[in-house]
Amino acid sequence: MIAVNDHPPSKTTNCRTLSRPIRKLPRENWRRYSELDPLRQRCTTRHLAPTRRRAANAAEAEPHQLKHLLFVWWNAKGSIYYKLFLASRTATATIYVDQLQKLVDAIREKRLRRSIVHFLHDNARLHVASGTHQKTTKLGWHPVIHSSYSPGLAPSDYQLFRPLKLRLQERKIDKYDDLKTAVNNFFASQSPKFWAKSSSDLPNRWARVTDLNGEYIVDYWWF
Repeated sequence: MIAVNDHPPSKTTNCRTLSRPIRKLPRENWRRYSELDPLRQRCTTRHLAPTRRRAANAAEAEPHQLKHLLFVWWNAKGSIYYKLFLASRTATATIYVDQLQKLVDAIREKRLRRSIVHFLHDNARLHVASGTHQKTTKLGWHPVIHSSYSPGLAPSDYQLFRPLKLRLQERKIDKYDDLKTAVNNFFASQSPKFWAKSSSDLPNRWARVTDLNGEYIVDYWWF
């Protein structure tokens, strides 16, 4: 699939100025008890298509009853904090800010020497809400520039969520506890090399965007 930015000059400028290392790579995602719909894989909310093997009673359920919200924050050393919500929980700015505070607590516990946080997230509504901005400003975190419509520059897109989805496809998931276990096992089973790859790849992607003057061709299926 080819993804070309609508505003190449702005994107090029952003990538040229990004020289500092990435510390935090946050993202939210949706999970459903179902198979992956590749045509919707890049949707912001990550809805997964209904499975043909779903039981009759599950097929009659409302779609929102089968979706689960997953927040994940991670860096080159591994996952720092993640939360999988029960079905039907809707993402709101209040919930997001509350999760950011839990992330702060996790950083203090798992990254004791981390005094400076460079915070990478996209332009989703939750991420640009006034409450989110006030929270990150109060914390003294440094936002990392991210151009709109650039999944090839979002490590959570190309490095984390795709392999997670592939892992979930391989398992039979009928209830929340099964999904939670599968997600926990996925994060716990990743090697240090898996997490470190994002930090080594991202600067190269910025450089590629700069070389191509903002027109970044992405074969999303291979990330």
